[in-house]
Amino acid sequence: MKPEQNQATTAYETADFNRASRIAGIEISEIVRFSEAASAMRAAGRDVLSIGAGAPDYPTPEHVIAAAHQAALAGETRYPPTKGTAKLRKAIAGDPLLDCRSPEGAFYVFASCPSALGRQTPSGELIGDDTGFCRHVLETQELALLPGRAFSVPGYFRLSHAASEAELNDGLARLSRTISALTPAPALRRNSRD
Repeated sequence: MKPEQNQATTAYETADFNRASRIAGIEISEIVRFSEAASAMRAAGRDVLSIGAGAPDYPTPEHVIAAAHQAALAGETRYPPTKGTAKLRKAIAGDPLLDCRSPEGAFYVFASCPSALGRQTPSGELIGDDTGFCRHVLETQELALLPGRAFSVPGYFRLSHAASEAELNDGLARLSRTISALTPAPALRRNSRD
């Protein structure tokens, strides 16, 4: 691993952030740590695909910026109802006689990763939890996922399907390469007194 790559991949371990003493005991969110690590790796020239946070890796189209601006000017700055606003459903349907089905979830998927936990990476590192798994995927496959523990769902990782089909296929291929390279961890040696 090149020194600049190693430096970039440790952004989740040490953030350049000076906390006030009254909040010194509060940890920086794992979501922020992983997002910063992915950004640092990109800045170092690595081809990181980020499908964990749900933020697209491409510039926001002008018509979306204009619509967001108009919505903000109109005071539409709060979370909408789960099934979306009537205006949005009508716009999506494209016809006032049609109605959109209410979503049954967000654009995130929480995938369980028990097959990776307790396994060993090709470099000999033990994957102990979902954070370690996501860190390993980010460092080796340049794929940014988010650990489930950041959302109170340990043992899972989150990915967003608000990406292009090509990005999702690329991300899933990277994920598959990671998992297939993991091996069972060697059994711990028992103490001679046991």
